[in-house]
Amino acid sequence: MVASHNLFHVPALYCLCAYAIIFSEMKKLILVTMMSVILCFQLCCSQEPKYEEDTPDNYLCAIGNTKYLISDFNKFLDNHKVVESGQTVNRDKMLTNIFDLFIEQKIIELKIENEKIDIKQNEVQAFIHNTIETNPDDASAGNAMQLDLLMQKFLLLKLVPNLQISDAEILNYYNDNKDKFFVRERITITQILLEDQQDAEELHNKLSKTPTLMKELAEKKVLENIHTKGVIVATYQKGELPQDIEDYLWKLPVGAINKPYMGGEGDWMIFIVMEKKNAGLAPIEEIKHKIIKKLALLKIDQMSQKLIEDLKKEAGLTIYQKNLDFIYSGKFVDALK
Repeated sequence: MVASHNLFHVPALYCLCAYAIIFSEMKKLILVTMMSVILCFQLCCSQEPKYEEDTPDNYLCAIGNTKYLISDFNKFLDNHKVVESGQTVNRDKMLTNIFDLFIEQKIIELKIENEKIDIKQNEVQAFIHNTIETNPDDASAGNAMQLDLLMQKFLLLKLVPNLQISDAEILNYYNDNKDKFFVRERITITQILLEDQQDAEELHNKLSKTPTLMKELAEKKVLENIHTKGVIVATYQKGELPQDIEDYLWKLPVGAINKPYMGGEGDWMIFIVMEKKNAGLAPIEEIKHKIIKKLALLKIDQMSQKLIEDLKKEAGLTIYQKNLDFIYSGKFVDALK
């Protein structure tokens, strides 16, 4: 039996929090990254909408029984406007790409509405906390964020239950991409922070006489009568630390415990060298989580495109070519009428 990793068999809210990074990347993959597609936008969105009435001459597309007007697309353009100077783009190609994004979003919006998917306040707060630095300061930003969260939740519910990555896939990716996994010399250290010199010297004496205490410190256990301010266990590659600290630590043998010294912020510090590793190919166990994330993104991209295509067929898409003011050549050309 082949082992596999089901990444998301936990509650939806936990997924939204724990996989905020995956979802931010997923949005780039699914929506082709707005920033890279919508260029020199004043070409098309500086003009006022030509039509406002709900008449066949104003329809750009229909998804099922829902019609979308020229003004709807212009609003979409305006809401996602990005201007980059000095860019030369083909107007038809640019608008084709943007129109594809518009259609994809509307297909998902309708499905969300039909399935009555909603979001709770605690999910909104978790999303804000995990994906943006500050709260939205205007209504349009808040609405965009809410729509973004709804779309992510929809994709979570539709895609994630079927997302599995086998150990064989992980191993194949590792073997096919070994050039990406070479690492420099590494050192693992335990750094102990203490408030005063007396505690630092007392702890240093205990560690020197009882090496097993190092393991307790690495596991962040509290030592009797010793008040540590913090214990940090970290692995660094050569070049990641200040040169003077790096030179000092690399000279120490494994198991060495330096004498306490005062750091720049007044804390007393003790370093313990836990492990040293030579440069070379990182073991698969060390980078397995990175490979799983990479494969998850690739699979989510493939699954999302298939989902969009299935939803399009289910809902029925029509694009009214005569009402477009550009030559459309996108992924939905079979829907042209």
